[in-house]
Amino acid sequence: MSTALYDIGFRQPGLVLSVSNEFLKNNQKADKQHRIILLNLMQKVLEAKRDEVPEEFLVTLVELAINEMTREKEVVPDWQQAASGVLVSLGMRIPNPVFDELMKRFEIGALPHYFIMKTLGDLVSANSMATVPRLKETLSRVLPVLAAIKHENTKWVFAASMWHFCEGIQHYAGNASEAGSPALSFGSDVFPAYELMLSKWLASSEAKVRLATIQAVGSMCAVLNKDQFEVQAPKVIPAIMGMYKKEKDFLPITQALCAVLDVGVRCGGTFKAALDPLLPTVLNTIHPLICTPPDYSNSSALKNYNEILRCFEIIGHGFSDTLITFLFGRLEQREPRTRSGALGVIRHLVTRLGPELDDKKGLLVSGVKPLVLNEAVPSVKKQLAQIVIAMASHGYLNLEGGESLVEFVIRGSSYIEDPDTDPKKKKASTPDPDGVTDVEVRNMCDNVLHLLTTTIPMMETVLWPYLFEAIVPPEFAGALSTTSKCLSHLAADKRANDAEDYIIDFDRAVNLPKPAAIMARLFVVLNAPLRRQQLGIRVLELLKAIGPMLHPSICAMWDVTLPKMISYLEENSGDSWNKEAWEELVLRLLSESIKIANDDEWNVALGNAICDQLVFYKSDAELKRAALKMVGLIMQKSNHKEFLRTRLDSIFQDTDHKNPIEADGVAMAYGYCATTHLDTVLEKIGSLVKQAMAPKKSGGFFGIGKSGGGGNLPKGTKNTIVLALGYITTYANPSLISSRMEVHIVNPSFKAHLTAIKSVPKRLVAIKAIDLIGKAMHPSHLQSQSDFVFKQRDELVKTIMGYMTAPDKGPVPAGLSELRTKGLNACATLIRLEPPLPLDLDNQLVTLALSFYSTPPPSMSAAATNEKDSKDKDKNKEKEKEKEKDSKDSLVFNEGDLVSLWESLNTMLGALLFSQTSVTTLCRLLSR
Repeated sequence: MSTALYDIGFRQPGLVLSVSNEFLKNNQKADKQHRIILLNLMQKVLEAKRDEVPEEFLVTLVELAINEMTREKEVVPDWQQAASGVLVSLGMRIPNPVFDELMKRFEIGALPHYFIMKTLGDLVSANSMATVPRLKETLSRVLPVLAAIKHENTKWVFAASMWHFCEGIQHYAGNASEAGSPALSFGSDVFPAYELMLSKWLASSEAKVRLATIQAVGSMCAVLNKDQFEVQAPKVIPAIMGMYKKEKDFLPITQALCAVLDVGVRCGGTFKAALDPLLPTVLNTIHPLICTPPDYSNSSALKNYNEILRCFEIIGHGFSDTLITFLFGRLEQREPRTRSGALGVIRHLVTRLGPELDDKKGLLVSGVKPLVLNEAVPSVKKQLAQIVIAMASHGYLNLEGGESLVEFVIRGSSYIEDPDTDPKKKKASTPDPDGVTDVEVRNMCDNVLHLLTTTIPMMETVLWPYLFEAIVPPEFAGALSTTSKCLSHLAADKRANDAEDYIIDFDRAVNLPKPAAIMARLFVVLNAPLRRQQLGIRVLELLKAIGPMLHPSICAMWDVTLPKMISYLEENSGDSWNKEAWEELVLRLLSESIKIANDDEWNVALGNAICDQLVFYKSDAELKRAALKMVGLIMQKSNHKEFLRTRLDSIFQDTDHKNPIEADGVAMAYGYCATTHLDTVLEKIGSLVKQAMAPKKSGGFFGIGKSGGGGNLPKGTKNTIVLALGYITTYANPSLISSRMEVHIVNPSFKAHLTAIKSVPKRLVAIKAIDLIGKAMHPSHLQSQSDFVFKQRDELVKTIMGYMTAPDKGPVPAGLSELRTKGLNACATLIRLEPPLPLDLDNQLVTLALSFYSTPPPSMSAAATNEKDSKDKDKNKEKEKEKEKDSKDSLVFNEGDLVSLWESLNTMLGALLFSQTSVTTLCRLLSR
């Protein structure tokens, strides 16, 4: 109903107001709730449409509202406040009639109705320009009755009204000259009230009275005469400081303090001198209040926080040296919240104070710098990041030391979560009192770095080319995506506008990494494109933007190719992602870049740069594998013999051979290099073999058969050598490799080593190498050497058969299912070579392979059977032993293992049929 009436009133305000007026006048016995609804409706209509209502009619509403407000002598808040609201709204259009009616009910020497005083205060606050000139009349009636007030409620309304009066006076004084109004002074009128409230009412037993009083006292200080304030400042400021210790609601206290400080600083001279000795007390009192983050759901707490910042701002206007010295002292405190609070104040000062800090910008940068270098608490780092963006907007970072602040942001953006880290080994992070995490700091630093680059033009000279310093170092790896995005933005703009400083003289810029180091780093991380913040896309964008710096010949090709790779990432980064396919694309890009550059010195520099950075990937095997492969590709394209020999040595030494991923990377690197430098690679392999034969009592190739084998080579080296031989055979020139098979690849020592391998992981490596060799010996690969006969084929098949056979004694080795799966695939590869397998070897292989079909499904595994038998220990023990014996060949597989095993077995049988396509062969297999 109320909403419908308001809708009508919005269209026809006179109608609704007149009807409501008549109803209230003619129905004096109507219940209060009904009257409240109508009064609230009238206020809403007046707020929206009072300018459209005739003034004569509004005057009649004044009498109605004031009668409604004062009808009951006792306070009835809802009813009387509704009527008061109508009067204040009317006072915005016809202030004098409203003020006149209010003053009629404020008799000289008598206390007025509670809502008369409250309405006067609200009206002055709402329409100060029209009502302040009449305040002297009001104050002449207020001052005589103040001492007679006994009730706390009445004290509160008088104090609150005095606050509104003084706020109105200040607003009037600030706008009088523009409005053409006469200047007025109220110091002498307000001073008696000030003295009484400060000396008497601040001691009230009611907290709301004390708070309203201090709020009024603070505003009255702004109205006092100069001489009065100089005398009162030493009294009122300690009184305000004391209230912080007693009260729970700080907002009125802080507003009072703001008013007092503003008067002292704004007026200067002796006013300012009166504040100077009080500053230490003020700063030591309010600084702890700023150290606790505000509760954003509590409007009063949030306002108080902002008012405290305003207090610091006011002090900064008048006492900047004193304030900065104080804040720097707080930055050295051990308590994180103390440092965080001081940083919050500095940030506020940087954004709000202009001329006062012009000569102190360098001082502020140097004062914050120690925290930038050493801070570990996330909440403090968050404040630091906010200071950086504030300082950047005001030219601080263009000064000496500004780059240190940019570096701090980059470090913050570099935080990397490691969910795989053992909690016991993980270093405990610094606890944060406000619950801020390093991830939050990282996200903020990401945004800050982006804003510095894209929204603050003056930062261009700071960031370019400085950001290149953050591309290579491993400590900035986590920020590489953000850094690349910012650099690509700057570089692309400079390149498009043909800026003079686009091409960098890296010889003169000694702190910047060289172009080869930049390209090396970017190409390696490009192999992990799905890492945080679309790393691959950002790196590709940067490469495109800085192509002319890296090599002038490649930029044309990159301008065409790199956008296509970006599109590929955007379209295939979901479920369709193929890691191997992407790595091949990156290698192809590198290969084409080397080809187009056609500069062996540049090629060598790039290879050396990647090798120098291998240490960066010590804990990132995937990227290290990619880096090693790239080195192999670069060696393949290079003709620099010393570079080849040096890097073949270094990449082998820098590899963790116990890590299968790294070992695979260096083995592939040797294979890539062998494409064009087969004899050099085989020479290096030969020297590694000699080292492997160097131990005390060597028994042949790799030191087989005696303890202490391996010479000076680290553990796992033998596996890497075996795998490298497989890749060398795969990638070497087919016309050359066939003549070197028996002497350099599958020689007697190599075969003896394969036979001696016992552990499943090492056997898996050997099977992979054999499979690679077998595929390389296929006629389709050898082409012109298609009639080559791989004489060692049968021996390798027998070796694999030995690997796949379960041991007669002892437990079944873990991983045997995978070994059999890959072993069958390798056998299928070898079977495809000419000539067909001998019949006896064929029969042995088929018999062994078909035995795998007896492998039970998971529900019938030996483990399940043993678990069932253990529940009934009294049953036949002979039967249990027999089952245990049978389990040697009945392994515990999951369904995926079984499917893979059977698919591999079918592939192997298919290879047998293909190599001997005859009915006899088919019948022979079926008969089994």
